[in-house]
Amino acid sequence: MTQSLSSVSRRDFVRICTLAAAAVGLGPLAAERFVEAAERGLRPSVIWLQFQECTGCTESLLRTSHPAIDTLLFDLISLDYHETLFAAAGHQAEAALKQAMEANAGKYVCIIEGAIPTKENGIYCKIGGKTALEILNETAPHAGAIIAMGLAAGLLTASFLLGKRVRNRIKDTPYESGITPTGDARQRFSVKFYLVGMLFILFDIEAIFLYPWVVVYRDLNHGHNLFGFVEMLIFVILILSGFFYIWKKGALDWAESGRTGRKL
Repeated sequence: MTQSLSSVSRRDFVRICTLAAAAVGLGPLAAERFVEAAERGLRPSVIWLQFQECTGCTESLLRTSHPAIDTLLFDLISLDYHETLFAAAGHQAEAALKQAMEANAGKYVCIIEGAIPTKENGIYCKIGGKTALEILNETAPHAGAIIAMGLAAGLLTASFLLGKRVRNRIKDTPYESGITPTGDARQRFSVKFYLVGMLFILFDIEAIFLYPWVVVYRDLNHGHNLFGFVEMLIFVILILSGFFYIWKKGALDWAESGRTGRKL
């Protein structure tokens, strides 16, 4: 037969918390924190909606130190919905959102991160088959408070309004990694720059296949079979054939050369 929580004394409750902490390998300090959390009562429910954004506000949240993220989530607020930080996904996440809205109607804090497209009925941002506009219209009316986050835009606006502006030639010069810019910014690069870059990526990816081959080489040659060695030998020959072909065609030459072969 179960007992109601109101009939459990504080001493019995502390004993239950101690046993629960010991059952999962935690010490007495964890049991004390259980009791303190229960005595504080329910934490304010927070529903965090993410729409068209770069997750910058969430990244800032995770890097907070006063209070730390664990203190914020476990002691100060109850983060009942957050797409990025949620362990649940899909239907489970949407069910958690609905449950949090029903259980804390009129009391939860709704945090909105990112823009909400409205053109063509908001079809350019959808989550779970619903547009961001539909989700907002379902969530916002039942919230006790709404926080719309636009950290990047807010910082830029504050910097523009409050920052000291000194206009001179040096301040207006484009910053290029601390190096004084030379030449015209509209200078056109040779197509060989991009060609060599693509070839580098191609051969780099092919070279990566050598690492898993080395790891499983002994298993491939079980029973003194040369299958693994011959297979990789063919692979390397094909790579070198391609490399020799592009080298003869002059694809790796940065400057014009005296080659008479057909250009790529």
